[in-house]
Amino acid sequence: MEMSEYDEYGNEEEYPNWPFEMNVIPYDVYGWTDEYQNDFQDQLSVIPYKTVLFKVVGFDVAPAFGGEEIPMGWIVSMSD
Repeated sequence: MEMSEYDEYGNEEEYPNWPFEMNVIPYDVYGWTDEYQNDFQDQLSVIPYKTVLFKVVGFDVAPAFGGEEIPMGWIVSMSD
């Protein structure tokens, strides 16, 4: 909730709005499985710049009460 009080430029929002729930869903472009065992730093080092890592979705109402998944954005690697 507190993250919604300011916009991406640090300006205070007059009417903040936030989701009831947020989920971060892995966006696996490498096919890594739970059985794949390697040092996580080695795994991260092969991910190129601007690779989508996660999909971010939100719900305006609890899913148990009919809330639907709403796409909110992506988490993207911003360096090699």
